[in-house]
Amino acid sequence: MLVGAFLTEFYAMVARWAEWATAMVDQWSADLNQATPDRAAVEEIVCRATWCGDTVTDT
Repeated sequence: MLVGAFLTEFYAMVARWAEWATAMVDQWSADLNQATPDRAAVEEIVCRATWCGDTVTDT
């Protein structure tokens, strides 16, 4: 049960990422020299990487 739950969550996470990545790539210019970073996307990534100020606790 534990491993099954982990694998299901992992599969769902990868599927969400693939949808997000496809949407990001679809927005890219054909000329990457004209590309500008999506500041909101960068901020969201940084927030996730830092747990948005949340702390991980053992429960």
